[in-house]
Amino acid sequence: MALLRATFQAFIDAGPTGDTLPVDVSWTSATGQGQIDVLALVANTDATLSVPTGTSLVVVIPPTTSSTPWVTKGAAGDTGQSRIPNMAVVLTAGGGNLILRATANVTFTVVYL
Repeated sequence: MALLRATFQAFIDAGPTGDTLPVDVSWTSATGQGQIDVLALVANTDATLSVPTGTSLVVVIPPTTSSTPWVTKGAAGDTGQSRIPNMAVVLTAGGGNLILRATANVTFTVVYL
């Protein structure tokens, strides 16, 4: 059995109060996958991810230089949640579909944890 441990840390200097604002989030799970896929999206076409059984988190990583708008959604008919073109997204995997869609051809790295 794989044990998942994931940590996100960020420090925002000179936040609203002028102080450093630490952000620290952790996830743990008795299951974890550790699978990495490379996904080439075709412009304006839904790409349904095959999330492995037992996955707790899905990390979607666009190219750091990307300016291509993209969304995550749960059903083909949804308009989706807009994402920042060049920033990774960490999503919890609670079952159901996970669909990616971009306005141009772009390659993502998808990590299943």
